[in-house]
Amino acid sequence: MSGTQPAIGFVAVRPDRRDAAAGVAFTLAAPGLPSPALTSSAIDFQDFPPTAPQSDGSSWRQVPEGVGAWNSAIDAGAFGDVAPAAGLLDPPTGPVALRRTAEGLVAEGAKPGELIVTPDGVLGVAGPRGLVDTRLSALGEVEVAISGVKGRIDDAGRFTAGGAVHPTNRVMLVRDGAMVVVGRISDAQDGWRVERAVDPDDAPATALRVGSR
Repeated sequence: MSGTQPAIGFVAVRPDRRDAAAGVAFTLAAPGLPSPALTSSAIDFQDFPPTAPQSDGSSWRQVPEGVGAWNSAIDAGAFGDVAPAAGLLDPPTGPVALRRTAEGLVAEGAKPGELIVTPDGVLGVAGPRGLVDTRLSALGEVEVAISGVKGRIDDAGRFTAGGAVHPTNRVMLVRDGAMVVVGRISDAQDGWRVERAVDPDDAPATALRVGSR
């Protein structure tokens, strides 16, 4: 397997209407490897059984609403995770290198307004020169998964919601059809807070940029 990618695939949130009414995913394992699993941070239920796994390591899946290339990973077992591609009609998604500077976190080549994310959650929003605004307030309006309750988060993590929420509820950012995890709600003495899914201070060397063509 040296020098060979263990799997490839894509997740299409907006498939061709002639093909399906919901999101679909395709994965293909390298020769000799079993069909890989697909995971997503967007939902708790992680069982996406293939509709028709093939002996050649390929498989198709129908995926729940919210699952996209920007919040998913192809699980190739001992060979690690592989980022799936986005569908042609989905918000553009691609890898981006991250580096630390005196000004903060920089996403190399990212355009202003693009979301900088990992499969586990959002890091921030790209600005001029790729500088990533990692403040929670920069995300704007967010919503609670399933219930759809809208709200905003300040830079201290305090969550002001427009309806009933509960501890451990997942908080999502929805932008141009892309849904990414911000974190989960926790109960603090001064009200609701959001515990970030991904700490920008521990950002990996590479991430994903989502949003611009």
